[in-house]
Amino acid sequence: MTDNGFHARILGVKTEEQPAGFQPTRWSVVLAARGGLTAESRPAVERLIGTYWGPVYWAIRRGWGKTREDAKDLVQEFFTHFLERGVTAGFDPDKGRFRSYLYAALRHFLQQEKRDRSRLKRGGGKLPFSLDELHDDGTEPADASDRVFHDQWVRTVLEEATARLREEGRLPDRGAAFRAFELYDLAERDRPTYESVAASLGVGVDAVHRHLRSMRQRLRELIRAVVVETIADPRDLEDELRSLFG
Repeated sequence: MTDNGFHARILGVKTEEQPAGFQPTRWSVVLAARGGLTAESRPAVERLIGTYWGPVYWAIRRGWGKTREDAKDLVQEFFTHFLERGVTAGFDPDKGRFRSYLYAALRHFLQQEKRDRSRLKRGGGKLPFSLDELHDDGTEPADASDRVFHDQWVRTVLEEATARLREEGRLPDRGAAFRAFELYDLAERDRPTYESVAASLGVGVDAVHRHLRSMRQRLRELIRAVVVETIADPRDLEDELRSLFG
């Protein structure tokens, strides 16, 4: 799903301008919790960490060459430490993106880990989610850790947006459109022809084109919704999208 063709089809349309007025983002709540978790900020903090743990895990696993179990332990330790510091203790949204801040914090953490091998033995508390859901296919690419982090973050955004689209596709008025999108854009092997998709759905080729256009537009909207939850100021959305997808 993350091939260049998919990016071109889904993200190639110029994004619309951000409205002058906007609602507080998930980060707006998190930034108010610099001193630590509160009842108000906890759901937003858990959602943000739940979004970033995949990129952090794969950066540790593949970029730093850790074993599966060591990588899981380090992710647990890193985010526990991150929470104990008040989540956003050193983050200034005027000086850069949160992704960059988080990655710099991870590098610093791993440098410290090299000097303190007892870290894993000590453990570090519990996170509000499980690492057992991580899918690890065992491959060991030689990419630099920063590239692994970036690529996994792009994948995470796309997967989250697609999951939301899939949920919407269960609605009666969205089912046929999502099915066309699933058959064509989410094909795991060779992409079928428009004609074969039309035949599978019992509709004309023109209907397939309309379904794909509507689903791609909705996916772009959902991608924006996912990304805006991870930035401090929604007015930075376009820059973040360009940074992620080029």
